[in-house]
Amino acid sequence: GLCELGFQVEGVDIDESLIEALKANQPRGHDREIVALLRKYQPGRLTFRAVRDSSSKADVYVLTAPTPFSVQTLELRHIHQCLDDIFQKT
Repeated sequence: GLCELGFQVEGVDIDESLIEALKANQPRGHDREIVALLRKYQPGRLTFRAVRDSSSKADVYVLTAPTPFSVQTLELRHIHQCLDDIFQKT
């Protein structure tokens, strides 16, 4: 992945409880492969922050936010919120 290539990767989310769970190596669903990656790269090349936290030193951003959809539309409001925060703060 990107961490293995030497990039500093930062996950940003509007869900602060998810961010805290990821920081504690406890992702939702408890996928063993994800837990292993979290343990391998945290702290270090992989960090997570809530949208409200303005600190950022990443090379790569991984956005995780709800994207509700229907047959005709995809709701990107939360993704736009994350992008606005990243580019206003960096």
